[in-house]
Amino acid sequence: MRTAIDPPTHTPRRPLPQLYYLNMYKYMPTPSPVAVSWLLVEFVVLMALRAGSEGTFRFHIAGADTFLGSLIIDIVFYVLSIGAPCFILRFPGYLGPSIYLPWCLYQLAVNPIMIAVGLQLDGRKEQLEIELSEGLLLLAVAVAACMALVGFAVSIAFMNHGYRKTFLGRLSFQQYNVELWASRTWAPIGKGLDASRAEVITFSRFYWPPNDQVKVWLEPNWDEWVAAPPQWFTSSFVKRIAAEAPPEVLPLAVLQGLAEKHSGKAVGQEDSSTRQLSFVASTRQPSSRQFATTSREELVQ
Repeated sequence: MRTAIDPPTHTPRRPLPQLYYLNMYKYMPTPSPVAVSWLLVEFVVLMALRAGSEGTFRFHIAGADTFLGSLIIDIVFYVLSIGAPCFILRFPGYLGPSIYLPWCLYQLAVNPIMIAVGLQLDGRKEQLEIELSEGLLLLAVAVAACMALVGFAVSIAFMNHGYRKTFLGRLSFQQYNVELWASRTWAPIGKGLDASRAEVITFSRFYWPPNDQVKVWLEPNWDEWVAAPPQWFTSSFVKRIAAEAPPEVLPLAVLQGLAEKHSGKAVGQEDSSTRQLSFVASTRQPSSRQFATTSREELVQ
């Protein structure tokens, strides 16, 4: 027989920490289909507005302009716009000035409507999940909206006067690039109109100026750049022109060089890496005799 002072035959085991966290999930509210649908509709509308303003939903940075990359960046833009709409989102290529300010005002105006919808849906349940009164919730939303407006007004008041008009701009990123293409004479890669245009070409091809403007710039100057390369006329620039520019934009010398490399590939003379390197070298040499008399129209076809 066991007495009162006998030790227990076994020590009780403490519950595993994992079980504690699993039990917590039972008390977490499940996402409302209405809330999820609301967020999805807002995201689609924002992406459509951005695509309508820019002409495409693709991101403006080359390499991040793929379909998946642009979609992820659009999701980030949406999350920032509803949580922390920092001023950088007004830049062309992000949300843009024509979308940023109206979207921020919409987010402030829609909050009371979302509160009303949430209270309406909660009132249909047997056990209410919202314990605060409707008046207190609306008061909190009104105070938060006033604080946001005051913060915006203070930022505008202490901002450089020249930047205030950027909140009411109308240019998309492509339109901004067209303006830079025509007038800017300085860029991080060099000075002069040509250096500025070469820097514009480094952006995503979806935001280049119209093809006829790019062709008028490349065609008459290419041979001169090959003979005396400017600082910005690098192998990376040549590769980007050859890979991204439409065939009708490429200078005749580049088309002839590409045709020569393509014909070499057909007979197995070069692999892909050799062709890429030799193409850059061929831009600094006279065109091949094989395609020297071939017209632009024939090469494009």
